[in-house]
Amino acid sequence: MSLIRRLRPRRGERELLLYNSETRRAIDRIAMATHPVVRERVVFGRNAPRLSIRAAIALSSSFSPCSPSGIPVTGPATMSAGDFTRREAAVVARVRTPRQAQAFVDSVAYNTESDGPSARTFRGVMHTGRAHCLEAALCVATILEPHGFPPTLLDLRSKDRLDHVLFLFEHRGHFGTVARSRDPGLHGRLPVFRTIESLVRSYMAPFIDRTGRVIGYATYDLRNLRGCNWRLSERNVWTVQRALISNRGRRLGMSNDQYRRWHRRFLRFCDDHPGEKPLYYSGRERWMSTGPRKAA
Repeated sequence: MSLIRRLRPRRGERELLLYNSETRRAIDRIAMATHPVVRERVVFGRNAPRLSIRAAIALSSSFSPCSPSGIPVTGPATMSAGDFTRREAAVVARVRTPRQAQAFVDSVAYNTESDGPSARTFRGVMHTGRAHCLEAALCVATILEPHGFPPTLLDLRSKDRLDHVLFLFEHRGHFGTVARSRDPGLHGRLPVFRTIESLVRSYMAPFIDRTGRVIGYATYDLRNLRGCNWRLSERNVWTVQRALISNRGRRLGMSNDQYRRWHRRFLRFCDDHPGEKPLYYSGRERWMSTGPRKAA
């Protein structure tokens, strides 16, 4: 049993040591702790601990929100046992890792917003069976939060203002993502990137289409969001979208020469293979998915 991290709690709060353990005893220890201040990190692969529906909800309810810097954020517990429907709770109990979460969002049809713009939560996605990138990221954040993954979004900012939003996670000091997209190169990434910047760079070439070009990125911890039930609201959560737009980010992009080369290659591919999506990018071994086998 290895110690992950020890953080200084706020005055009057308990101090919690979070261990990387697959035992029920460790899960119970976390679930029974009141208002712990923790920096969560959990097992990524098939060795992830199996949680019952009740344990998953109890584990989620025990977390005290923290900002990205680890500073505690005051607020109520994330969820209670009565918040999930049985169908939602079954998904939370079954989907325990980022890889499983990627498979889950791949199984959901892509939301083309044919009925108008939307910003659905996990509950909305479960009801409609469709999700675009932001909705999938909110869905994954809700599903994986009870399993110890902080609900953090990665916003890839584009020159044409059609940003791509992903769920960001860390595993053993490396970063990865879970995402849904119509383009095969914009789905999730395995946790093999030492920095968020290197992770973002892996998306730059696949991001390029007729108008798209990554010009920067930003991360956002959803636990800092107030007055918005981004987890289970039955309405559109436009507050999340506004928070991402107003969130300060970092400029990052490829050179103009590189962009022009990739852009010309994309246009040639579209002319030679109408209706198809390019898969000529390097580094595909680091992709977690290329999307569903059959286009939604």
